[in-house]
Amino acid sequence: MIPEGRTLTVTTALNVQGNAELIVEGTLVVAPGGRINNQGGAGGTIRIAPGGTLINYGHIENVTNSTFANNGTVVNNARIEVRAGVTFYDRGIIMGPSLLNIHRNAFVVE
Repeated sequence: MIPEGRTLTVTTALNVQGNAELIVEGTLVVAPGGRINNQGGAGGTIRIAPGGTLINYGHIENVTNSTFANNGTVVNNARIEVRAGVTFYDRGIIMGPSLLNIHRNAFVVE
């Protein structure tokens, strides 16, 4: 968990694996060259809470059986992949110059 008022910057790699859940109530920054792997299997989850912010300058990869839930703000300056078999909840704000790359057979819930 990244608590409100705190910031975590990923400069290399962060893996969310298995039944792990990363909750962002503060700010998560993926630096240029940084990467988050939200990996399936039992299903990893990245959850941006209301009031939380994800700022992406790197690469966020969400693969089969994982969940990406945005209830806050995502500023996408680089690459966010939502692959087939991923559940993507979009109940927040997504902005920035780069589009989300949502693959066919992803489960999008608004």
